[in-house]
Amino acid sequence: MLERWTHGSFTADGCTYPTYRRGTGPGVIVMAEIPGITPSVIAFADRVVAAGMTVVMPSLFGTPGKGAFGRVHSRRSCEALRVERVHRSGAQQDAAHRSMAACLGGQPS
Repeated sequence: MLERWTHGSFTADGCTYPTYRRGTGPGVIVMAEIPGITPSVIAFADRVVAAGMTVVMPSLFGTPGKGAFGRVHSRRSCEALRVERVHRSGAQQDAAHRSMAACLGGQPS
């Protein structure tokens, strides 16, 4: 499902994440919630590209292009994300957002 997308990566706060990029025009970051980049998220991103935008989708969890996974795995992922949020300061979160924006080729502020 992601064959037409260009694979890349971004690094923030010491972690590297895969990204998928496609399109031309103004940049849009599509952030998938748990369970990750599912077929329905890809379909949405394809519509944004068709509207003339450049889309970057970071893969923060799950297996890109796959469907939802089990509830236990989801609960563990949610708990891990909560712990990560508690340990990150506002400045670190801002740095992660700027890093993702840089994937679009702009100068993040």
